Amino acid sequence: MKKQISIYEHGQAYLGKDAEEDGYKGKTDAYFNTVTIAIVRPGSSLKEIKRSLEMTLEDLEIRLLQEKAN
Repeated sequence: MKKQISIYEHGQAYLGKDAEEDGYKGKTDAYFNTVTIAIVRPGSSLKEIKRSLEMTLEDLEIRLLQEKAN
């Protein structure tokens, strides 16, 4: 799923009301590199995080195929 978030100059990010309703409140972990950031819902296991990232990669593969078809 693709969503827009706002990241302000001072480093704070606004994820939107949906993120809060999904349990993203307070301090949370994030995994990032120079291109992407994965924000992890508090309480998620490493197994859940890995599967979620795999699903994101699958989604990107579908989007790439659709992009090539157009």
